[in-house]
Amino acid sequence: MNALVNYVPATTRAVLKRFGGEISVQVGRQHVVVSAHEMPGEVEWRVDLLTWYAKRLVLHSVRLAPQARIALLAHARAVLESENGLHPLEAQAAVDSANRILERLGSPGVSGPPEAFIRMDACLANEWDALERRYRRILAAGR
Repeated sequence: MNALVNYVPATTRAVLKRFGGEISVQVGRQHVVVSAHEMPGEVEWRVDLLTWYAKRLVLHSVRLAPQARIALLAHARAVLESENGLHPLEAQAAVDSANRILERLGSPGVSGPPEAFIRMDACLANEWDALERRYRRILAAGR
Protein backbone atom coordinates (compact mmCIF):
# COMPACT_ATOMS: atom_id res chain seq x y z
CA MET A 1 0.00 0.00 0.00
CA ASN A 2 2.74 2.50 -0.75
CA ALA A 3 2.26 3.35 -4.43
CA LEU A 4 0.21 6.41 -3.55
CA VAL A 5 3.02 7.97 -1.53
CA ASN A 6 4.41 9.17 -4.87
CA TYR A 7 1.55 11.65 -5.25
CA VAL A 8 2.66 15.24 -5.89
CA PRO A 9 -0.01 17.99 -5.78
CA ALA A 10 -0.79 19.90 -8.97
CA THR A 11 0.42 23.20 -7.53
CA THR A 12 3.81 21.71 -6.74
CA ARG A 13 4.03 20.17 -10.21
CA ALA A 14 3.14 23.50 -11.84
CA VAL A 15 5.76 25.40 -9.83
CA LEU A 16 8.48 22.86 -10.62
CA LYS A 17 7.56 23.01 -14.30
CA ARG A 18 8.20 26.77 -14.24
CA PHE A 19 11.66 26.04 -12.87
CA GLY A 20 12.29 23.64 -15.74
CA GLY A 21 11.62 20.45 -13.83
CA GLU A 22 9.15 17.67 -14.25
CA ILE A 23 7.71 15.12 -11.91
CA SER A 24 7.75 11.43 -12.55
CA VAL A 25 6.29 8.78 -10.30
CA GLN A 26 6.83 5.08 -10.23
CA VAL A 27 3.76 3.10 -11.21
CA GLY A 28 4.46 -0.58 -11.05
CA ARG A 29 7.83 -1.03 -12.72
CA GLN A 30 7.84 2.08 -14.87
CA HIS A 31 8.34 5.78 -14.28
CA VAL A 32 5.54 7.99 -15.57
CA VAL A 33 5.91 11.72 -16.15
CA VAL A 34 3.00 13.50 -14.48
CA SER A 35 1.22 16.47 -16.01
CA ALA A 36 2.11 19.85 -14.51
CA HIS A 37 -1.61 20.71 -14.49
CA GLU A 38 -4.45 19.34 -12.42
CA MET A 39 -5.65 16.17 -14.10
CA PRO A 40 -9.30 15.24 -14.59
CA GLY A 41 -10.56 13.32 -11.58
CA GLU A 42 -7.50 14.15 -9.45
CA VAL A 43 -9.29 16.19 -6.78
CA GLU A 44 -12.13 13.69 -6.44
CA TRP A 45 -9.62 10.86 -6.17
CA ARG A 46 -7.72 12.70 -3.45
CA VAL A 47 -10.93 13.28 -1.48
CA ASP A 48 -11.72 9.58 -1.76
CA LEU A 49 -8.18 8.75 -0.61
CA LEU A 50 -8.57 10.89 2.52
CA THR A 51 -11.98 9.32 3.14
CA TRP A 52 -10.36 5.88 2.90
CA TYR A 53 -7.76 6.85 5.50
CA ALA A 54 -10.54 8.11 7.81
CA LYS A 55 -12.47 4.83 7.44
CA ARG A 56 -9.34 2.86 8.18
CA LEU A 57 -8.70 4.91 11.32
CA VAL A 58 -12.27 4.29 12.48
CA LEU A 59 -11.93 0.55 11.91
CA HIS A 60 -8.68 0.37 13.86
CA SER A 61 -9.80 2.52 16.77
CA VAL A 62 -13.53 1.86 17.21
CA ARG A 63 -12.99 -0.87 19.81
CA LEU A 64 -10.53 1.15 21.87
CA ALA A 65 -11.15 3.01 25.10
CA PRO A 66 -11.37 6.80 24.72
CA GLN A 67 -7.81 7.52 25.92
CA ALA A 68 -6.38 4.87 23.61
CA ARG A 69 -8.37 6.33 20.71
CA ILE A 70 -6.96 9.77 21.36
CA ALA A 71 -3.43 8.37 21.42
CA LEU A 72 -3.96 6.35 18.26
CA LEU A 73 -5.42 9.29 16.34
CA ALA A 74 -2.59 11.58 17.44
CA HIS A 75 -0.05 9.02 16.30
CA ALA A 76 -1.99 8.39 13.08
CA ARG A 77 -1.75 12.05 12.09
CA ALA A 78 2.04 11.93 12.25
CA VAL A 79 2.17 8.63 10.38
CA LEU A 80 -0.16 9.91 7.65
CA GLU A 81 2.30 12.73 7.07
CA SER A 82 5.62 10.92 7.43
CA GLU A 83 4.85 7.50 5.98
CA ASN A 84 1.89 8.16 3.70
CA GLY A 85 3.01 11.50 2.29
CA LEU A 86 -0.06 13.51 3.22
CA HIS A 87 0.13 17.26 3.67
CA PRO A 88 -0.35 18.16 7.37
CA LEU A 89 -3.77 19.68 6.59
CA GLU A 90 -4.84 16.53 4.75
CA ALA A 91 -3.68 14.32 7.60
CA GLN A 92 -5.58 16.48 10.08
CA ALA A 93 -8.71 16.35 7.90
CA ALA A 94 -8.60 12.54 7.80
CA VAL A 95 -8.11 12.33 11.57
CA ASP A 96 -10.86 14.88 12.24
CA SER A 97 -13.26 12.96 9.99
CA ALA A 98 -12.50 9.72 11.80
CA ASN A 99 -12.91 11.42 15.15
CA ARG A 100 -16.35 12.80 14.22
CA ILE A 101 -17.52 9.31 13.28
CA LEU A 102 -16.10 7.86 16.50
CA GLU A 103 -17.81 10.56 18.59
CA ARG A 104 -21.16 9.68 17.00
CA LEU A 105 -20.59 6.02 17.85
CA GLY A 106 -19.74 6.91 21.43
CA SER A 107 -17.77 4.87 23.88
CA PRO A 108 -16.92 1.98 23.81
CA GLY A 109 -17.84 2.23 20.13
CA VAL A 110 -18.74 -0.86 18.20
CA SER A 111 -18.11 -4.39 19.30
CA GLY A 112 -18.62 -7.59 17.45
CA PRO A 113 -16.99 -10.78 16.35
CA PRO A 114 -13.41 -10.49 15.08
CA GLU A 115 -14.52 -11.98 11.76
CA ALA A 116 -16.61 -8.89 11.05
CA PHE A 117 -13.59 -6.64 11.55
CA ILE A 118 -11.49 -8.92 9.37
CA ARG A 119 -14.11 -8.66 6.61
CA MET A 120 -14.15 -4.88 6.95
CA ASP A 121 -10.36 -4.82 6.72
CA ALA A 122 -10.56 -6.92 3.54
CA CYS A 123 -13.15 -4.51 2.17
CA LEU A 124 -10.80 -1.60 2.85
CA ALA A 125 -7.99 -3.47 1.09
CA ASN A 126 -10.22 -3.82 -1.97
CA GLU A 127 -11.04 -0.11 -1.83
CA TRP A 128 -7.31 0.65 -1.67
CA ASP A 129 -6.69 -1.45 -4.78
CA ALA A 130 -9.47 0.46 -6.54
CA LEU A 131 -7.90 3.79 -5.51
CA GLU A 132 -4.56 2.67 -6.95
CA ARG A 133 -6.24 1.66 -10.23
CA ARG A 134 -7.99 5.04 -10.41
CA TYR A 135 -4.70 6.83 -9.79
CA ARG A 136 -3.04 4.92 -12.62
CA ARG A 137 -5.94 5.81 -14.96
CA ILE A 138 -5.69 9.48 -13.95
CA LEU A 139 -1.95 9.44 -14.67
CA ALA A 140 -2.47 7.72 -18.02
CA ALA A 141 -5.13 10.24 -19.05
CA GLY A 142 -2.96 13.16 -17.96
CA ARG A 143 0.00 12.35 -20.18
